Amino acid sequence: YASWPGGQRTVYSVAGSNGHVGYTIDLSEAVDGGRFELVSDGGVLSNADFDIAFYASFTPTVSTATIASRGVGGEAGTIPTGSRYAIVTLFDGANAGFTFRAWEPENVSDRVRGLVPAALPAAPGIYPTYGFTGERVDRWIKRLRSRSHVVIAVVDTGINPYHVAYRRPEYAVHPSTYIEGFPADTPALGLNLGQPDYVAARGGDDGPVWSQVAEKKLYWIPGTNIVGAYSDADYAGTPPGGLPSRPIIDDDGHGTGTTSVAAGGAASSLFAPYGSNPDALIVLLEGLGDAGVQWASEQPWIDFISGSYGDAASIPCNDLVDDMGVWCGREYRYTAPFVLRDSRTACFSAGNGLTRTGVLADRYSSLRPTSGPSWVITVGAVSPRNGQDYGWHSVPVDVSSWGLHWPAADPFSTAGEQSFGGTSNATPVTCGVFSKALLEARKRLGDAQEGIHTTPDGETVAAVGPANRRGGLLGDGVLTRTELERAVFTTAVPAPFDPNGWTYDPIVVPTTELYYTQQGYGVASAESAARAVDVITGAAPMADRSDVDAWIAIVDGVRDTVYPRPTYP
Repeated sequence: YASWPGGQRTVYSVAGSNGHVGYTIDLSEAVDGGRFELVSDGGVLSNADFDIAFYASFTPTVSTATIASRGVGGEAGTIPTGSRYAIVTLFDGANAGFTFRAWEPENVSDRVRGLVPAALPAAPGIYPTYGFTGERVDRWIKRLRSRSHVVIAVVDTGINPYHVAYRRPEYAVHPSTYIEGFPADTPALGLNLGQPDYVAARGGDDGPVWSQVAEKKLYWIPGTNIVGAYSDADYAGTPPGGLPSRPIIDDDGHGTGTTSVAAGGAASSLFAPYGSNPDALIVLLEGLGDAGVQWASEQPWIDFISGSYGDAASIPCNDLVDDMGVWCGREYRYTAPFVLRDSRTACFSAGNGLTRTGVLADRYSSLRPTSGPSWVITVGAVSPRNGQDYGWHSVPVDVSSWGLHWPAADPFSTAGEQSFGGTSNATPVTCGVFSKALLEARKRLGDAQEGIHTTPDGETVAAVGPANRRGGLLGDGVLTRTELERAVFTTAVPAPFDPNGWTYDPIVVPTTELYYTQQGYGVASAESAARAVDVITGAAPMADRSDVDAWIAIVDGVRDTVYPRPTYP
């Protein structure tokens, strides 16, 4: 077969292929709807006949067209809308080469790439069936169904949907049309997203929307990446302008901080997106407790749970303590099947020390129902100014991220910024890093499914698709949860201590050879996410972190004593 950049020769059981061998071609969105040409370059026999099949995704398998005229030579025509992959097969002939060419559409308005987003609700209100019909809706459904996604559920105080960090005009169609398993009866919250004044926008929406929002009910917000919003209980606060406290919308500020640093877009004061993965989709779960974690764990379309809260006393509550009648959070009961059975990822904050005041050397235990189990990614905090560990966060941790001085979306404006911090900040940043690595893996595999993935052998994994000829962790066409975890952990490295940078943030503990006892594998960041992607795709080898592995194995032994790992069939 001829060579094609990005292509790979793979064995397929494709109807019409006499040798059951196909050659996969990754298609750019730029050629969507454009003309293609598949030409035989000749072979051993004179009857070489190439056919071509187009796919929107491989997981789930979504075929957009198969073109097989059964004539000698190749094929030509128009690339079907939504196609991201093509498989070329040889129906007749032997050892034949081919040339494949594709062009952008001549009519720019026909490009999905330039498609105007579907309209938002015309007026504020709650719309039970919005997002299924309307101008351009079908075309956007096709586009979003072919796109790989990751979904992060953030358990916190609420969210400010008016902030530009969450604005995604293209997500104006119902999530059930492109997220497999998403409830089709989820109503939309139509909001005044274009107003510059937060109080005026929220106040105008209060009567038709916020005053009508019910607890323990799922909603979605068109025009944003907030595909889910669910309030277990209203987390009351004091919003500005005399506005009343309402479910889902953030009346405290903490939830807007966590969601934005995980998946916020726009540009912060650092001239970068607010979130470590602005391409992620968000589910906001209001209420700091195990009920939100339980709800998220029961949704098969959610990929990640991020929690930045926990018992301040760090009581190692488990089933034994719970049976004594002591109040305990039960997050560990719900993260266990989410992670160990369904191969998804849960990230929780280690805590901000005994007093939670950011006092140096205020270490405390992270062995609590949220961050204590070995199957949870436990996150510590380091300084973004010099990369050194903050001595006040609880330990042990698996990995760390930015703990102070980090820009996040402002909870009470449409474009403002707050300085966010603590392990509350570090955890969603880390969860965003995990999701960014997983999203890229799914793109490489042609995987357009969210949440739980199951291989033909019945194994639950994080991503699945055709084998990748470049090798890496995708060489077998599967990325497991533990492979994702290893890629992120081994590429999260500690920052060396620089005496010249000490004054940038002096309330830190300098990096030493035993750094991992304080910060785990090191710093998870947008930069480390790129390194993790290189490991996953085979562009870089996996580093030897055996010294940290040995330490974490000891830590996990203690964790498993407090929170025994359940087994699932």
